[in-house]
Amino acid sequence: MGAGETLAVCVDCWNSSVYARRAARKSQLADHWKQFRNEQATEMLAAGASIGDRVSYFAPSMLGAAFGGLLITGQIVANRNGVAVVKLDRQHDGKTQTAWNKGWKHAR
Repeated sequence: MGAGETLAVCVDCWNSSVYARRAARKSQLADHWKQFRNEQATEMLAAGASIGDRVSYFAPSMLGAAFGGLLITGQIVANRNGVAVVKLDRQHDGKTQTAWNKGWKHAR
């Protein structure tokens, strides 16, 4: 479509196609998050973690673990898609939450 061209489509036809595309995308995303939640639940069960647990992650220094590192702590919570994320106790790199993975250990 160039400048000055118009598309000969009625408003009702256009709106129905928009709503159909939105519904299809919403269904696709719902299936994706359901599969992701199921895979994550399996991994969490294997790691012995669950929603509400306090966790920590040690990121060693680039110079080696002998020079220390950074200890990041937080709590596992579920986001709006039902996916487990770690809500950090303090901001890290401007973020307040991060994805849960097997590297997070139970806090002591």
